[in-house]
Amino acid sequence: MPAELVSVIVPTFNRLGTLPETITSVFSQTHRPIQLIVVDDGSTDGTREYLNSIVPESGCDLIVQCQQQAGAQVARNQGFRRSSGSYIQFLDSDDVLGDTKLARQIEVMKQSHAELCFCKSGIIRNNEIDFETSYFPTPSGISHVRDLLVNITFNTVCGLYTRSVIDRSGLWDERLEVWQDLEFNLKILLNAHNVQYLNEFLCAYRIDSADSVSKSGASLEGSKRRLRTVAKIEQLLMQNTVFGVEEREWLASRYRGLAEHALRSGDNEVAIESFRRAGDFSSSVWKQWFCRIGAYHPKLACKVRTLIGSGVSLK
Repeated sequence: MPAELVSVIVPTFNRLGTLPETITSVFSQTHRPIQLIVVDDGSTDGTREYLNSIVPESGCDLIVQCQQQAGAQVARNQGFRRSSGSYIQFLDSDDVLGDTKLARQIEVMKQSHAELCFCKSGIIRNNEIDFETSYFPTPSGISHVRDLLVNITFNTVCGLYTRSVIDRSGLWDERLEVWQDLEFNLKILLNAHNVQYLNEFLCAYRIDSADSVSKSGASLEGSKRRLRTVAKIEQLLMQNTVFGVEEREWLASRYRGLAEHALRSGDNEVAIESFRRAGDFSSSVWKQWFCRIGAYHPKLACKVRTLIGSGVSLK
């Protein structure tokens, strides 16, 4: 039986310094066949000319799509729509795959009928790849959803997805501008029939570079962007049966953190909304926050009390 096609989707924006290493890591895979789809998100550094010069390795097809600057999620979604593989690998243009990543994960997924397999990730620092230092903590094995939320146990470079679970879960949310990996992978975990963790270093995540794709809507304030993503995660969790004490505490903590960020940046509207939502998920969040913040940041605590007492609705 012929091996199944894997589509590797690489969004990129002005990463000519790292993109060749990323593409080489795809061509070096022991698995074949591979369909490599590179979506150039409006680069101006010679990326397009480089892509046009590539000669694919045997068993690899190359598709290059150029678009006007639209952002990471749009680029990934466009790549997915162009793809035809049974398995999907999303790969940022400054990260790399180990030579056996696709082969090992497909082996595990076929044996277990899994729809997602994620692995350990090494790090790339100062252009040196370290496959002995794990960037993401090891999962507890109790709940992949809780591990992802609390510890961020993996991101997209670690995962190999079946096409069917993405079709069922939905594509990248193009309205979100921060923490897109978290929202996307949470959807996958909530919809996947079987998830496997492979305790092997099979990829490397770069920790010392700028973002590998452009960001759209940069004029929006950071606190509003974060609130939008956490509200989407809340919606996903409340629609699912895994919504328990740990998830409620995570939401309360994340909303409280958003509120503090918004207060410091002067966005009172987001601060009040975030504090309200934090209180919805933890009855003790107010007392804990005032005890902690009041001791170290009395002016900030006073500001919150003033806002709450100013007639702003917390319903």
